[in-house]
Amino acid sequence: MNKDLLIVDDDLPFRDRLSKSMEKKGFVVESYSDSTSTLQRIKEKNFNFAIVDMRLEDGSGLELIKLIKSLNPNTRSLLLTGYGNIATA
Repeated sequence: MNKDLLIVDDDLPFRDRLSKSMEKKGFVVESYSDSTSTLQRIKEKNFNFAIVDMRLEDGSGLELIKLIKSLNPNTRSLLLTGYGNIATA
């Protein structure tokens, strides 16, 4: 199975740590900080996995996952949040 992983998070230190950790586990990682650049890339490439922050500076991570799934229904996605619960996210 291919291990192409998309990471979208506007927190640069966290995104870098997560990217390095997943690369050590054998994933081929591409990371982005916003929905706009991510949308451009997912139109060009299908990813096997996506890890997306719920809150992005230019949009909702949940909406981004919906777009990812509409372009590639086989992408397995994980939504992250740094907030205490869904109500405050």
